[in-house]
Amino acid sequence: MELESNGGGEQIEFKNPEADSIIREIEVLLDTQQMALEIITNLCCTDDGDSDEWGDLDSSDASEGIVDCMDVDTEENTVPQVAEKLAPEIHEAFISEAMMQKVVSLMKKLDAASLEKLTQHSQTQQLVVKHQRVLCRALLCVNNVVSNLTPDDLGGHGGLWQLWSSIGCEALAQSTARDVEFLEACTCAMRAILQRLFEMKSDKFKDMSPGDLQLLSEIGLQCSEEAVRANIIRILGTLGCLLVSDVSSMDAIKGIGLFLIDISSKDTSLWVCAEGLDAIFDLFGQDGAIAEEASRAIGLVDKLKTLSPVFKTKTQQQRKSLGENLPVVMTARSNLIRFIKYKEGQSK
Repeated sequence: MELESNGGGEQIEFKNPEADSIIREIEVLLDTQQMALEIITNLCCTDDGDSDEWGDLDSSDASEGIVDCMDVDTEENTVPQVAEKLAPEIHEAFISEAMMQKVVSLMKKLDAASLEKLTQHSQTQQLVVKHQRVLCRALLCVNNVVSNLTPDDLGGHGGLWQLWSSIGCEALAQSTARDVEFLEACTCAMRAILQRLFEMKSDKFKDMSPGDLQLLSEIGLQCSEEAVRANIIRILGTLGCLLVSDVSSMDAIKGIGLFLIDISSKDTSLWVCAEGLDAIFDLFGQDGAIAEEASRAIGLVDKLKTLSPVFKTKTQQQRKSLGENLPVVMTARSNLIRFIKYKEGQSK
């Protein structure tokens, strides 16, 4: 094989017909995997309008979470039950062909050594790009599949927990706030898995380390993509709702609460601020000594009183530019005033 420098001294270009043929075969394979994942995702897509918008996944579900936390059951609205909507023949194919396992097998990142070798050669750099695209499509596919199969189809609680751990503890931990496409796909998948674990009232999350919560918080505060930040808000808010009945999780509840207040006060996107407020209403609107104690410990009511007039002013200024996010923002503004009154009444 003949190796040649590309002139920059860093990348290497090689001339070898056999190697070129292998590279083309791998490219075809990666393109085929991407197409297959997109087809599977579309088969599981319940939103008719967005099935082809691969680069712009809607992670907010604008109508979801717009609830009055004082009048309805928080648990039912934080993570709604999802009806299994797959056609019977598609469902049967998913199970008989072990499609979920095949999708999960495509979620592995390249190891450091392989990544270094591939980026050294100009011909193989495109393989890295295509592999990353397949990884993101696999995560988006998991998001849709998890939402449309029964827990038993997904391996029960154990299978879902293993899937959560592999994405959250391994894939997410290896990413940075700059990996926007990957982070959006990853947090969408995590949110869908967490919804199912929430429905099963999983007790596994009480063993989460402070580092795990810190990782999620840092991504939520640092990522430039608002959809990622909104996903992180919902993930941490739901984790808080799972932990709020466990007195040993008091520090975690307080940490999540402070994160939600911080992002609701400082985020540049009014929609993300509204998502943060919704999560606060869900978590601290619950009855119980733990939620109330955590609320007092972090000075929740006083912080929300400070936030309220600023949020109201921003809503008035940006109302015409909010588009489809206007209902979420307006509902959050109304519920913020009611929530403050509700919490003040609790403390009397």
